[in-house]
Amino acid sequence: MQQRPLFTRNANALFQLNGSTWVVSILDNGSRPILLGYSNGIYLGFVISLYNSDKILKSSDNGATWTEIVSTPYMYDISNLFTANGILFGNNNSGAFFNYNSSDGSWSRFIIAGYNFGGTVTNGSVGNVYSIAFGAGNKYYIGTNGGVWSSSDNGTTWLQHHIGLPITNTLPGYKTVKDLYISGNSIIAATTAGIYRSTDQANTWTQVSTLVCNDLHKYGSYLYATGNGVFRSNDNGLTWSAFAGATSGGPFSYITGAGGKLFTSTDASSTPGNTVYADTLATSFSSLTTNIGGAYGYGDFLFLSKFYINTALSLTNQVDMTDNLPCYYASVALGCIETYLSRNVVYGDNLWLGTSGFSTWYRSIGDFGFPVTATNIENEESAIALYPNPATNNFTVQNAKQNSVISIYNLQGSKVFTKKLQEKTDNINIEQLSNGIYFYQVLSIDGNVMGQGKVVKN
Repeated sequence: MQQRPLFTRNANALFQLNGSTWVVSILDNGSRPILLGYSNGIYLGFVISLYNSDKILKSSDNGATWTEIVSTPYMYDISNLFTANGILFGNNNSGAFFNYNSSDGSWSRFIIAGYNFGGTVTNGSVGNVYSIAFGAGNKYYIGTNGGVWSSSDNGTTWLQHHIGLPITNTLPGYKTVKDLYISGNSIIAATTAGIYRSTDQANTWTQVSTLVCNDLHKYGSYLYATGNGVFRSNDNGLTWSAFAGATSGGPFSYITGAGGKLFTSTDASSTPGNTVYADTLATSFSSLTTNIGGAYGYGDFLFLSKFYINTALSLTNQVDMTDNLPCYYASVALGCIETYLSRNVVYGDNLWLGTSGFSTWYRSIGDFGFPVTATNIENEESAIALYPNPATNNFTVQNAKQNSVISIYNLQGSKVFTKKLQEKTDNINIEQLSNGIYFYQVLSIDGNVMGQGKVVKN
């Protein structure tokens, strides 16, 4: 009978006894390797590998060799999400960049581990990838600590572009590009020393604004930019003008649009943090009562990691949407800590959420009243229908779950009507309401949004 080896570990490594000598186990190919157990001749081990690609491995030869048996989706750090060229991408704060395979639901590396995107051409450290865009010669472009890099072979090889981009003289953020936007042959780069534009596939860059820029966002006919102010452009980033009088007051960390309004927040490190908003035709910003942090706008909705705000109903009512997400447990007193949640993005028929340590999660945008395609596997039931609309004294709600609740709100966001629905198709009497425009929302018995929209009474 073959003797099983003995393992031990300290804070830095896993060791295996070889005769009378302790040697570092071959499993120790990353930080914090853990031996999970032994069963039926197979050892199981867990490693937090370089750039947070955590893995479970197995060994059937007493630890001499190890092979990966599963990438651990609950442990991946994919905190930031992007869409480009019809593909969902994700990255983390350690330099790893992944793309999502919708056919089998897996994540794989779009950029090889340890690729050097930092510093200068010949010197620097591994740089973060902050953003990705596609176009301008059918290439992928990424914004990094080392400027802009392009790939014409789907991420296999990368070429650095930095001529004309600002130099900070500080490594690794030597030529930091925080965000990218592409329209036709125009590539816009957001940097800490201004907004830059290229029309020759990133080979050369020209400064078009001195705005310290953190984020770019297209909304309507304008491209918006935030930093130490808020600016916008309607000519593919060639010229910029101040939006809503915000020429200072930042740094603003992001900008997004929802319900015909623009929302931006001052940096979380500022005191106090503040979220402001403005109509697209406004000349000044107004302040929300609370700082909502980084938000993602889609339709009338602002998605805020664990909450959403329906701007058609209210600008402050935050509805929790994290009923089944995992969480960190610190102590009985602290309970569940959800600081690992990051920003959202809509991809296909789903709202996606990135996390720091629990990979990615998604739910159907049909949960929030948006139309979804017939092939969406989560669209198991027909969408909520309301007719006639406009209505006089009555309308019918169709496809609702039994015991769900419909609420009607006026334009000021006040609830003026509510009723529990007894059947999937139920009649609603609104004779007591004045003529005008209202908004409705249907919630299931467990609080999930089944449908919402506008209803007009004549």
